Amino acid sequence: MTRSTFRVAGLAALISLSAAGVGLAQTPPQGGLPQGGVRMMEMKRPDPEARAQRLRNVLQLTPAQEPALKAFLEAQKPPERRDRPESGARPATTPERLDQQRARMVERLAAFDRRATATRTFYAQLTPSQKKA
Repeated sequence: MTRSTFRVAGLAALISLSAAGVGLAQTPPQGGLPQGGVRMMEMKRPDPEARAQRLRNVLQLTPAQEPALKAFLEAQKPPERRDRPESGARPATTPERLDQQRARMVERLAAFDRRATATRTFYAQLTPSQKKA
């Protein structure tokens, strides 16, 4: 019985090693990254003017709706990045970090409220056919 257990274990080891060898023997794809892979450095930020033009085309906006579009796009801009504290500064205590986190959450909520209000205002300017588009 022990002999058959060793044979089964040996056979299982042989199968797993051969499967691993097949996986290692495959050649990597040309060009480095697999299809669909995107490097973070190659990612581009969306062009706000291209987005505005797309909205104008898809919604067929009238000149009277332009101010609402501009206000909507202005509210959608990402906030300015803040600098991180210097590395030489003393580490913040847990209560200080909690206060900082709460302050960031309040800022994000205010930014969300601004974007939501601008979206509702812009949406109210649209005709029923534009709302469907």
